[in-house]
Amino acid sequence: MPIWSTLPVEVEPEVRLESWAVIETEPEFHQQHLIGIRTDSRSARISSALRSFDQHAMLRVTSTGRRYQLTVRQVGLRIRNTSC
Repeated sequence: MPIWSTLPVEVEPEVRLESWAVIETEPEFHQQHLIGIRTDSRSARISSALRSFDQHAMLRVTSTGRRYQLTVRQVGLRIRNTSC
């Protein structure tokens, strides 16, 4: 699976995701990221660390300032790092 750079947040300040989930990569720091499918390109996306959530607007903002507009359709799971 290819890995590529994302556009700077100044160029692409908002991304719309469907089939998304929240994953926690650093449990001791509660570091969470979004994974999902971009609605415009149908490509997979993993976000930077999440900072805020507007539940009414279904909008997540990351540590870089990028906004992720979430569709109602979600995967419905949370994944935590369970490594020892």
